[in-house]
Order: sequence, then C-alpha cells, then structure tokens
Amino acid sequence: MARKPEYDAKFVVNFYAHFVEGLMKGEQMIIDTMGDQLPDWKMLDIGIGAGRTTRHFAPRVKEYLGVDYVPGMIEVVKRKFPSPEPHVRFEVADAQSMPQISDQYYDLSLQLQWPRLQPIRRTHERVEGDLPDPETGRLFSLLHP
Repeated sequence: MARKPEYDAKFVVNFYAHFVEGLMKGEQMIIDTMGDQLPDWKMLDIGIGAGRTTRHFAPRVKEYLGVDYVPGMIEVVKRKFPSPEPHVRFEVADAQSMPQISDQYYDLSLQLQWPRLQPIRRTHERVEGDLPDPETGRLFSLLHP
C-alpha cells in the first residue's frame, strides 16, 4: 500500500474532513449524462476520503459502497453520515485487494486518482474484474484532476 502512512496522518485526515464538498467536472458529467440510469445502479466509490462525493452519489444510486484504505477517513465519513440509508455502506478496504466484494458486481465504480498515489494499473485491473463487460453499459471511471 503506497503512501498509506502519509494519508493516515491526523493532519491529513483533518484536511480531507474539511475539503470542499463539490464535484469535479468529470464527476458532475457522470451525474448529468447518466443520471436517469443511476437509480438502478450499484456503485463502488473507491478512495472516498472524507466523503466528498458521497452526498452527491449515494442518494442517486440503488446501492452505494464507499471504501478507503485509511481507517481515519472512514471514521470521518461515518461521523459526517451517522445514519446513512440502508443502501449506503462505508468500509476500510484497499482497492488492490477487496475480497469482501468478490461475489458482487457494481454498475459504476468511481476512483479519483491523484498523481503518485497507489499504482493505477493494478487498482484498475482489480476493480475491472469485479465489473460486468463494458458492452453492458456499465461504467468504470478513473478520474484524474
């Protein structure tokens, strides 16, 4: 797990806890272009940090699983969303190894990838294996600011 100690530092978790809540252009484009399909979709939100995208996507999808490999980030998300709807879950997980979802699939997998984070290729290959064939209209989105 590359850089986990840096992201697990208290000051970093606190920074993300107060990070801007808005969506990036690519994230908003998913809502704008696929919004009518989202209510039927299961979403895997990878690297949710402090839940910046959660408030925008979780209410729109059938199921929402937000994961981050930093326990402090998941603690912040659970404080921000203390009583989530039954279809919303938050878990500590490493995108390169997620055995807890091996028997499931997601229609939308969102991962914001900052420069120099965990290896994109290995993460993408792991998640792509959990998604249906691209011809089904399902989406894996790897956004990069």
